[in-house]
Amino acid sequence: MANEITHIVGDLTSDPELRYTPSGAAAVVKFTVASTRASSTWPVENWQGGEPVFMSCTSWRDLAENAVPVVR
Repeated sequence: MANEITHIVGDLTSDPELRYTPSGAAAVVKFTVASTRASSTWPVENWQGGEPVFMSCTSWRDLAENAVPVVR
């Protein structure tokens, strides 16, 4: 869907690398986030982790250049 915002909380699997398109016109950064969905049992909050989900993320242009120092 267009303009959908998703918040991902997790760990980077490696440092992101800033690259540029062959023409040098646009910055691009790719990185992978490993996130584990946690759930609890009721009535006692006994948190249990699940299997990690690995999500590939790509950022372009200004967002790519600004994301590199922030997500490390």
